[in-house]
Amino acid sequence: MGTLAEEGISADRVTLLGHGGRAEHFAAYRDVDIALDPFPHGGGMTTLDALWMGVPVVTAPGRIISSRVAAATLTAAGLTDFIASDHQHYVELAVNKANDLAYLAQLRSALRDRIAATEFGDPVRYARAVERQYRSMWQTWCSSRMTRTI
Repeated sequence: MGTLAEEGISADRVTLLGHGGRAEHFAAYRDVDIALDPFPHGGGMTTLDALWMGVPVVTAPGRIISSRVAAATLTAAGLTDFIASDHQHYVELAVNKANDLAYLAQLRSALRDRIAATEFGDPVRYARAVERQYRSMWQTWCSSRMTRTI
């Protein structure tokens, strides 16, 4: 809490949650308006959890792959307006989105259906998409081997 105080954020504005089970984890999203993707190592499953629970995520993708997962997820869900171009924009974007409560309420009510409609939100469609990619990679590899042996 010392770091937050140094930044002018009073302790009564912050709630730190302890370890809990899966049910407690998902229930906590009822009290969240916007999730902030951490950096330099971003969220993967926590991003998906937040979106599934109706909580949009603000992210600022970096150079390493782990910092870009949330941006890829948000892009697939059509939520590119939650992707910041840099860390300063990340703060501005989070503040702007947090101040639009009507938009957040509307988005929250539709977000689970939106996520379920994506390939990563539907386990069967996701598995088929991954299978298609593996098949394509295998076919590309086989073609390259045939070209080298001829």
